[in-house]
Amino acid sequence: MWKPGTAKPTEAKPVAAKTPVAEAKKASAEAKKSAAPKAPKPTLSQNTLAMKFMQRKNTAAVVQEVKKPDDDDWDMDGDAAATDGKLVVIKDPSDPAIEKQLGRRSFGGFNAAVEEELKAATSQRRHSEANKRALKEEVSAEEMADRMIKYTGLRNNGAGNQRDRPKKRQKKA
Repeated sequence: MWKPGTAKPTEAKPVAAKTPVAEAKKASAEAKKSAAPKAPKPTLSQNTLAMKFMQRKNTAAVVQEVKKPDDDDWDMDGDAAATDGKLVVIKDPSDPAIEKQLGRRSFGGFNAAVEEELKAATSQRRHSEANKRALKEEVSAEEMADRMIKYTGLRNNGAGNQRDRPKKRQKKA
């Protein structure tokens, strides 16, 4: 036997000459091995095999077979197989009724960076919703003009009637 890091021995060890006595011993040992009947492999009883923990292995194998796709199902047409290797991706449109949410979450300061992203995303969403509400509540120019005429009494391009205006109170001296 040689140690790693040292030169490998190149000389072969001389093979001991086979003697008739050694051969006879070897043959008798082999005969004893083959003559002895092999003990049957012990098998488990049906009750043991029926136990729940013994069934897990069988059910796992069945599930694995079900998950494995059949090659027959993946047959391609001649045109599809002859493509230039380009990958065609078809993206399903998302449902607009479902609100988009941030994927990662963190609680109690466990991952501060993720919590900050969540805060920023929620504040941005609230800000955009507030802007939408403000735009809905905004008064148009026509409505503003109607209100101004109604409350100030100005008509005819700013020259209102004196009759429509309430009289001003005089200051007490």
